[in-house]
Amino acid sequence: RNRTKRLLRETFRLAKKELDKLDTNYDWVLNARKCLLDVKLGEPLKEFKIIIEQIRKSEREINKD
Repeated sequence: RNRTKRLLRETFRLAKKELDKLDTNYDWVLNARKCLLDVKLGEPLKEFKIIIEQIRKSEREINKD
């Protein structure tokens, strides 16, 4: 459990530049799965950056209207 929390905290820390580019501050709720214990930092970071980019696109579409 502690390794999972550290991994997710580090993911947020490394994605800070991307998070700062979002127009809105969000509260994040994460449901960690047991399989997260077997992955390296790069995998969740890559997935998280994809999620952030999807949110940025969504924000741009909302602001366009």
